[in-house]
Amino acid sequence: MDSHERTTIVIAHRLSTVRKADRIVFIAGGKVRESGSHADLVDKPNGRYNRLVESQKRKSTVNLNAIKKDNQLGEEDEEEDVDFEKEAEELASKAFNKAEARRFATPEIKFYIVGAVGCALAGGVFPAWGIVFAEMIGLLFYPVVPCFEGNIPPEFALMQNIPESYQTCDDYYNQAANSIQELSFEVSLYWVGIIAACLVGNLLAFWGLGYATERINRRMRDMTFSSLMRQEVAFFDKRSVGSITSQLQDDVSFVFAFSGEPIRTLVINLSSVVTGLTISMVSF
Repeated sequence: MDSHERTTIVIAHRLSTVRKADRIVFIAGGKVRESGSHADLVDKPNGRYNRLVESQKRKSTVNLNAIKKDNQLGEEDEEEDVDFEKEAEELASKAFNKAEARRFATPEIKFYIVGAVGCALAGGVFPAWGIVFAEMIGLLFYPVVPCFEGNIPPEFALMQNIPESYQTCDDYYNQAANSIQELSFEVSLYWVGIIAACLVGNLLAFWGLGYATERINRRMRDMTFSSLMRQEVAFFDKRSVGSITSQLQDDVSFVFAFSGEPIRTLVINLSSVVTGLTISMVSF
């Protein structure tokens, strides 16, 4: 205001703040009642601004002795200083309720279902990977026994586990080559299925759970900010600016503690265990 290099609008209740302003506007009842400089407004005998100036010039009629006596009594009964920020943190930690937080996440249940399906697919990849890897090892070590040229003697076929239906070694080798080719195609399809399940599962898991978590975080921050704006002035007197602003993030961290990544890890591990046990029991 002293530099006069820019236009400054000041809203104040103390006359010392606006005394040197170029123009003072007195607003009452949502309407402009008076406008002008300090000298112009003071010259008005019955003006609102003039009455305000006169009221602030009046001396206090309060009994100072009574005030001193009350202060002395207050100091005797005064307790130790209270750390309001620590008290607020303790109250916030006690007020947190997991059941309420879960109900708060109910609107995002469809995204959690999509994420859970994706986690189930991604979790089943690991046991299926083991099965397909075993099939690939069996393919690489597919037994093909040596064979004599011409007709296979019955005693040799019995000794080498060659079926008697093969009359010549060429028939046996051709059948073995066809079996290896079919098995290689089958293993390749298994690998394609695992790749698709891994991609689709992780995509659904990260999208569903991540989208649900961010929606909850945004709604939580909006509600916290709206609640802070409706507090009384005494609320801000007991709390620092840093604690108030950090509350917008701290409240969200409680909800994030059981949403998003923890759910993804839990469902993936559970799916892996269930799939592995199912495959083991069926194979057994």
